[in-house]
Amino acid sequence: MTALQPWDRARTAADLGALTAQWLRGRIASRPGYQPGWGPSEETTTSPRLMAALLLANGAGFVTTASQPGFAGLLRESHLWSQRPAVTGWVTDEAVLERLCAAANAHALLLSVYHPAGPSLRHDGIPVTTRDSRPVTWFGRPHDPSREWNGAGEAAVRQMRGAWQVTLVDPDAEDRPLLWDALTGALSTNPVGDRHEAGLLTARQVTR
Repeated sequence: MTALQPWDRARTAADLGALTAQWLRGRIASRPGYQPGWGPSEETTTSPRLMAALLLANGAGFVTTASQPGFAGLLRESHLWSQRPAVTGWVTDEAVLERLCAAANAHALLLSVYHPAGPSLRHDGIPVTTRDSRPVTWFGRPHDPSREWNGAGEAAVRQMRGAWQVTLVDPDAEDRPLLWDALTGALSTNPVGDRHEAGLLTARQVTR
């Protein structure tokens, strides 16, 4: 594993979340899984609601690795692009998972949950971007933690090997705050006794 300062000092998923928040703020130049010296994209940094939701998530147990705002229109040599608001990341705490599943159910979001100990069935992910009506980008496909977190501390990578990979997607390709407000609402309060079993069941069914 190639060391990537200061990521190689991470010991827990919480450490990875804190470092991801620093990277989002521009305080760290690089992060695992990205080209060296690449920060978050302009479409992320110029969206206040999206940025606020990501910063909150990374401090609340949902370590995000990719996201995008909504867009629909002509782009790149006059091709028709359609982009659903989406976020994907890693969760090690089942209570956090349940809150995300409940939020997805309450707001009719598309949801994908993958766990390495779950059924070993094909998992194609959710198409989040189309070019001239053809899918070109998917969120929710399983990732190898050793590759996704290459350069992070081995103890943190071990935690991610047992984590849930969670994706939430707004079904409509609009630049609207539904997903970011749902994510903020799910993670902005402390966990409560309600276990949201119905939400978790729906999420697990998606993995099958």
